[in-house]
Amino acid sequence: MRERIVPKRLMTQHGMQYVLRVIAEPGGKHTGGCIQPNLTRVVCYTGDGSTRQFGFERAWIGADLEMHVQGFDSRFSEVNCWPVA
Repeated sequence: MRERIVPKRLMTQHGMQYVLRVIAEPGGKHTGGCIQPNLTRVVCYTGDGSTRQFGFERAWIGADLEMHVQGFDSRFSEVNCWPVA
């Protein structure tokens, strides 16, 4: 599985927006939503006040102080475009 880095900008309904904050919630700890309970939920908060949620097998802060993710469906075209670590 390829390791990816959460980008500094994401597409929202208002166009490309800067990601201001990223939170990872481990599997079994997040409530509600459409993310499978066994996956880690990564929530990205953007400059326009919206949030984007993604489900991954693993998420961690790397030595470069960026959020790294791993373990997603290869058909997930948006994450496939994220930078490779």
